[in-house]
Amino acid sequence: MNWERKLSIDNNKQFILNQLLWIGISFGISLGISLLLPFAVSLVAIFGIFILLNIYMRRIMMRRMSGPGAGHNIRKLLVRVVVRR
Repeated sequence: MNWERKLSIDNNKQFILNQLLWIGISFGISLGISLLLPFAVSLVAIFGIFILLNIYMRRIMMRRMSGPGAGHNIRKLLVRVVVRR
């Protein structure tokens, strides 16, 4: 097996393990909230936590893909585009 294919398999395993970890964290938080709060309140809280968790995960991925501070550069670019219009 060549090194490129082995690297690809390792990356795929890491990706799957990372996704399973976040699914487990999300499920655990959801279960904990649903046991502590009444139904209507827990449903709203779970949706809120889920959205915040996704924003956090997106921020982590953006840092990994493009280096530190990349999110700030995108925000500055968007502000410039909006201000120019």
